[in-house]
Amino acid sequence: MEPSSREMSGAFLNVPVGAIGTVSEFRGRQQFQFSELFLLDPEKYPIGEFIRSSPVPVEEMEDEFRSMIDSCRPEVRGFLEKVFQGETWKKFREMPAAVTHHHAYVHGLLEHTLAVTRSARALARSYNGSGVDIDLDLVTAGGLLHDIGKIDSYKLDPFPSMTVPGTVIDHIALGFNRFSLLAREFGLDDELETALGHILVSHHGRKEYGSPVLPATPEAMVVSSADELNFIMFCWETFPESGNGEPSISDFHFSAGRRFWRPGSRKVEES
Repeated sequence: MEPSSREMSGAFLNVPVGAIGTVSEFRGRQQFQFSELFLLDPEKYPIGEFIRSSPVPVEEMEDEFRSMIDSCRPEVRGFLEKVFQGETWKKFREMPAAVTHHHAYVHGLLEHTLAVTRSARALARSYNGSGVDIDLDLVTAGGLLHDIGKIDSYKLDPFPSMTVPGTVIDHIALGFNRFSLLAREFGLDDELETALGHILVSHHGRKEYGSPVLPATPEAMVVSSADELNFIMFCWETFPESGNGEPSISDFHFSAGRRFWRPGSRKVEES
């Protein structure tokens, strides 16, 4: 009995594959037509070399991450050092931030977390300068911790995919559970634990986006705003050109709820 198409496609799952075919263009987009697929020797073509990863050097991101932790007051710094160590840190630095939406590649979670924390700290400093009292250390800790649940929600096998807990429980609940256990083990101050926990559960900003509560403190507000901004900016930065003859306009992005425009991407010829 010949193998079914499903069985045949399964033979090419998570292994290096060679292809013979042609590349053409249709409505401004590349199209690939393959006439032959074949397995490659994984020793000559390690699959890890073909998996997308963050464009930012991981050593550079690690240094910035540790620098942010070091900037915090002793109690906050000590707790963050307890969280981001050992197997937890190993998984955190490797994980994607998502499967499809944004930073869906190796080290993507680390890249996204740094961008969110960096922006949230800048917002906090700006508002502190205008008279609003925002705890910068709390913002830093909340930014670094806000997506901690994603280490239990995603896996690299070898490409990003969802775990069962990530699918049926979600990263916000998983992250809050992990945070609460570590906070009790560490003996974190009750008010600090509540304030940090609030940032974690409210960071999606709206209930319809998955947060059980809305941001109720300035620290939670700036972290949530920075998280949303980083997602939207990533979508804008990576949008493919539409095929409607307007290369500076994207197709409708359902996750972002809009089309994107890239001004100046098309030169206007003088008549």
